[in-house]
Amino acid sequence: MRSEDVFDKIADVILAHRKLVVGALLVLGLACGLVATQLRFNFTPQQLFESTSDYDKLRDRFAARFGREDNLLSILVRGDDVLTPETLTYIHRSTLALRKLDQVKRAESVTTLEVPRASNGALSTKPIINESLASRGEDPTSPDATVDAEAARQLRELALKDPLLRGQLVSADGTIAPIMLWVNDDVQDVSDLTRLVEAAQAQLAARPPPPGVTLEFAGIPQVRVDIVKSLRHEQLTFIPFTGLIYVLVLAWLFRRFSGFALPMAVVGLTAAATAALLVATGSAINIINNVLPSLIFIIGVSDSIHMLTRQAEEIEQGKDHMEAVRAMVRHTGMACLLTSTTTAVGFVSLLVADTDILKKLGWQAASAVCFAYAFTLLFLPAALTWLRPVQRLQLEGDASIDPLDPES
Repeated sequence: MRSEDVFDKIADVILAHRKLVVGALLVLGLACGLVATQLRFNFTPQQLFESTSDYDKLRDRFAARFGREDNLLSILVRGDDVLTPETLTYIHRSTLALRKLDQVKRAESVTTLEVPRASNGALSTKPIINESLASRGEDPTSPDATVDAEAARQLRELALKDPLLRGQLVSADGTIAPIMLWVNDDVQDVSDLTRLVEAAQAQLAARPPPPGVTLEFAGIPQVRVDIVKSLRHEQLTFIPFTGLIYVLVLAWLFRRFSGFALPMAVVGLTAAATAALLVATGSAINIINNVLPSLIFIIGVSDSIHMLTRQAEEIEQGKDHMEAVRAMVRHTGMACLLTSTTTAVGFVSLLVADTDILKKLGWQAASAVCFAYAFTLLFLPAALTWLRPVQRLQLEGDASIDPLDPES
């Protein structure tokens, strides 16, 4: 049996049950959209190292022995002079308060770090602030501990001379002093990091810095949080803008509501189904597969254009609306199937990649391509029967134009 005969039968089934087809696909799309609201974002860099090789295992062993290099959150305290008693008191109190966060295993600053130094003719590692507070009968761990002028003077001399502090916990010009938070090793998911950053910000907001002093969050945990927020914002901006551009171009090309509404409906159904699949398989939007929305737009719209253009050609040849839809499916179904299949196979080839994140992109993108084809083949013809056929954009007298004739 020829492929055209097969798709002719498919067209007969679609047209005979068009209400059922459209209704079922819209309900399916709505259900997938509801599931898609649970889609997670995960831009953990460790995903790039997860593979079938032993490199990720070696990295884990290294981290277990020497610690992680990506779990340091820095809070930069900036001011004209961060070594004044007022600013040092703020830094000390903030450091003690941040140590109480559940996801923080250690917090240090210039006022708390133990540095070997000479003290009363002996070698001491106790922080100057702790010795000063203890000499006054105050608890160094008290949230109301205060740094006096003498302790601030001693700490300034040490901080600007000792190589363990100068350029590390205090800038050379004394204008920046970071508070360093070592995050628990098991805190890798961006949602957990976001909660940590928000908890740290809330803790610091409860203790406003002195006048002229500002705070700035830095470090890989903060970068991850910022990247996720930025990507979410860009996706929420980029996707609607892309859809608007497609609508304008399709409306200009086809001059009918069906010319842009149906391709956008196919894109929406495909996106909902793909997102629901990611949720169902426990996958998340990551630094690699965030290209899926663009892919869905390209595949969904291009297949729709092929079909709509064919239907317009059939109308121009004098066929009625229903017969033109049937001919559209018969003549373009196999062509779109072949292009979608070759595209899907190309993505499936990523399954042989060594990196897990690329393997996942392979089957996720291939699934999106298959969804786009299925919705284009089933939804578009059935819904098109209730809408006016598209009208192709034509140049005046283009029927007589010969592309090989430079004078035409």
